[in-house]
Amino acid sequence: MNCAEAAPLLHAHFDSELDLVSSMAVEGHLESCVACAGANRRLGLLRAEILGAGFGDSAEPVLERIRAVILPPGSEPAKARQSWWRGPWVLVPVAAALLFSVAIPRWEKSAGRDGRELVDSHLRSLVGEHLVDVPSSDRHTVKPWFQGKVDFAPPVPDLTADGFELVGGRLDVIDGRKTPALAYRRRNHVINVWIVPGGAEAVDPVFTELDGFHLARWSQGGMAWTAVSDVNAGELRVFVEKLRQPTAASPR
Repeated sequence: MNCAEAAPLLHAHFDSELDLVSSMAVEGHLESCVACAGANRRLGLLRAEILGAGFGDSAEPVLERIRAVILPPGSEPAKARQSWWRGPWVLVPVAAALLFSVAIPRWEKSAGRDGRELVDSHLRSLVGEHLVDVPSSDRHTVKPWFQGKVDFAPPVPDLTADGFELVGGRLDVIDGRKTPALAYRRRNHVINVWIVPGGAEAVDPVFTELDGFHLARWSQGGMAWTAVSDVNAGELRVFVEKLRQPTAASPR
């Protein structure tokens, strides 16, 4: 099964509406296709947002909550308006509007404007041979490699002693700009870190999740940092904590 065949079946598969043969075929495709697996995870996120907004309940409690928001306290609609509110069909447009007002800000807050681009870049780095342009665990080899390729000197922390081996560095294009990327390895997991000038004030890390990948963003030392990986959330927090220590980027 290819993407063109699997894509129309994803919704039915997610809702367990496929027969056994078709369901197994879709499952097999999801194991080998990053794009379709991501689309399937987004369906899960959408369902979670719908339930979080209260639309997993029956229509009547939801309509009462909507009426409480729209109508002034103590006011009662006329009989005709009551029948309008009671009509089950009204739930569809109102639910859609409320869902978008709740779900979209949450996604924008969790993913950020370039969250998708960074996750995609992380995935691309794992395909083929483009994890690093300069393969080395020596920061004194990786750091000079960026000279002349970008207009600033990115720090290259060495966390090997902390269990996060420096694999090397590469150049990515993020938001139309050449961006240094550092790759670290934690057992069989890769952690990508992007560094750009910005963030004059130090900002503590913000941890989010997108399509099953953990993201961390913070700023310090005049640099804005982003880390993406599929390591568990706890290990990413430890990694970021070690990365932010003043001694991490100093010569050893």
